[in-house]
Amino acid sequence: MTPMDAVLARYTLPAHITPHPLQVQAVNEQADLPESGQFLDTGTGKTLVATCTALFKRMRYGVPTLVIMPPVLVKQWARWLASVIPKQ
Repeated sequence: MTPMDAVLARYTLPAHITPHPLQVQAVNEQADLPESGQFLDTGTGKTLVATCTALFKRMRYGVPTLVIMPPVLVKQWARWLASVIPKQ
């Protein structure tokens, strides 16, 4: 099972979100690395990629992930993370 498949099997993303092939590839390539950086262009889904990568690391290794972002994005991320729901 790929990292993205593992995340999608355990979490429900917001209804309007369908991961694009670039996002799936980025998660699958980076999620199982001990360290990684994501430098996707604007509008390509860095939030989704970072979230799925962090969820995979938490599921597989039980480790936290540090996401560095401008302070102006913190509230937006909080709303986004509240919409990612664990499946029962």
